[in-house]
Amino acid sequence: MKINLAKQLVRETKSLANWETVTYNFYYLKYKNYHIYKRNISLNNWQFIVADDITRCTFKMYEKEAKKCQTG
Repeated sequence: MKINLAKQLVRETKSLANWETVTYNFYYLKYKNYHIYKRNISLNNWQFIVADDITRCTFKMYEKEAKKCQTG
C-alpha cells in the first residue's frame, strides 16, 4: 500500500462520525474494505494505521493538516 493512498483514505474519513472506540484514545473504522485505526498521541497529532488483507501502512498526521487537505 502506498502512503499517498493511506493518507487520502484518512482525509476522507476525518468527517465521519461512526468511529468505534477500541480503548481510550484509540479508534477503529472500516472504510472501502480498509481497516483504519487512529490513536491520539499528543494534543494535535494522530497516529494512523491503514490496513487491507495483505499490507498495512502506519504514519503520523497533524490534525489541522488533515482538515486543510480535506476542505481544499
